[in-house]
Amino acid sequence: MGADGDSERAVCQVRQRRSAAAFRAAAPPGRRVRVRGCDILRRVRRAALPSALFVGAIVATLATPASANGRFPAAGQVVFDPADPAHIVIRATYGILQTVDSGESWQWVCEGAVGYSGVEDPAMGVTGNGTILAGIFAGLVVSPDRGCSWAFEGGALQGQYTIDVAVQQDDPMRALALTSTGSQSGFHVIVAETADGGATWTQAGVAVDTEFLALTVEVAPTDPDRIYLSGLFGAQYEGAMARTSDRGQTWEILPFDLQGADGPYIGAIDPANADRLYVRTDDPVDDALYVSDDAGETWNKVAVAPGEMLGFALSPDGSQVAIGGPQLGLQIASTSDFEFQDQGKQKVTCLKWHESGLYACASEFEDGFTLGRFVDADTGFTSVYHLADLEQLVCEAGTLTGDQCPQAWPPIAETLGISGSGGAGGAAASSGAGASPSGAGGGGDDDDGCSV
Repeated sequence: MGADGDSERAVCQVRQRRSAAAFRAAAPPGRRVRVRGCDILRRVRRAALPSALFVGAIVATLATPASANGRFPAAGQVVFDPADPAHIVIRATYGILQTVDSGESWQWVCEGAVGYSGVEDPAMGVTGNGTILAGIFAGLVVSPDRGCSWAFEGGALQGQYTIDVAVQQDDPMRALALTSTGSQSGFHVIVAETADGGATWTQAGVAVDTEFLALTVEVAPTDPDRIYLSGLFGAQYEGAMARTSDRGQTWEILPFDLQGADGPYIGAIDPANADRLYVRTDDPVDDALYVSDDAGETWNKVAVAPGEMLGFALSPDGSQVAIGGPQLGLQIASTSDFEFQDQGKQKVTCLKWHESGLYACASEFEDGFTLGRFVDADTGFTSVYHLADLEQLVCEAGTLTGDQCPQAWPPIAETLGISGSGGAGGAAASSGAGASPSGAGGGGDDDDGCSV
């Protein structure tokens, strides 16, 4: 494995391609977009900075203001509060959004309060007590009060690139956080766990092989000891899965034939069968969906998308699967035959199948909504969130969101077409705040973004 800079650049390149694809999909028709960012993130990580606050300061000196981070408004992930279906969180290119009333109102949290900036897209989760999790380059950030206060986790997660998070379906007070930090000897990959809704975290088992570059994590709903990781392995960065049946005490690396794709991403594990899992691959031409019925030993390709497959969702009972993308639109199939049927031509950038329905992120400019709930092929979607629905999340002074976000709101409001620059918050105020970088967004004109 290469030096620290090479391994960190590899992590950035894989994640950057997915972010860039969603970014381009959301842009207005005919508008050319360019993405940059891995060179900045690589320089920050290479410095081996001891403090997340210092990381933010360095990024701020390299970047332009967050209100002008060079990205079109788009949504890339939606997650539901497992204990409160009215609480929905969206990761967008202009911050973190949430509703506590099923979409009647939406509140905005600026990137700087959470601790990231520019082209970085956090991995989001919500635990069983409403705590919001955000995995970012500088570590794992947690908000116990629905977005007012944010704090970096210490211990095994301190300063570690937290590339993915997963909340357990069988017990949503439990969650996992996956690190994938480049080092001189390869990659530092561990799974950290919480059993109290995100209040405390400990390492689960042992570290994974240093030649494994981790990308995603998922835990089986029927067996909490069965955890799967997807990623790349070895000097040639070949596709691989890491599997444990004892919650990280031992890990087994399994090969995954990428067939020319750049990386594998776990979509879901069947809710009734720990051996059945779904993986998407990110291909330079056509993304694909694979399913395994033997815990990752063998794989069957069940769908190929024209262009990016940015959305995947498994129905809560595991009987149906949905895929989507900017060119693919929305398609749904039974998991008994995987005969996919067209359901619409929306420019899908994310999918989430909840008990209340199938939700999709799409292009406000072309589809008329940013988040919608699917009705049927004839009706299409009902809107859950429009860009202009957003308002500020109002928090007390002394909280990160209360202190950092008001001054960033006016340009966001102008960009989204929101009249006025005020707004009313919906979350309870916090009496304290955790240390977090006050970064700013970064835009640029380098297509690759990962070269130095």
